[in-house]
Amino acid sequence: MSEPELKELVDSFLEEFWKLEPLEDAAIRDPPSKHQRKLRALIDMVRAFEAKYYRNFKEPRDFLKNEGGKE
Repeated sequence: MSEPELKELVDSFLEEFWKLEPLEDAAIRDPPSKHQRKLRALIDMVRAFEAKYYRNFKEPRDFLKNEGGKE
């Protein structure tokens, strides 16, 4: 897989992930149960991945543009 293909795949994944609006659910934002804590951990992992990806491969304005739709 070439770098442009990988970037397109990552961009597509992140776009689809955030379309799910996982943080709109109050139970996930403040998780009391084991499963909700695991979902929150997954969301945090995607955020960390996204931040590193944008820092290394995208323009800073692209990251800030996407931050507007999140928590």
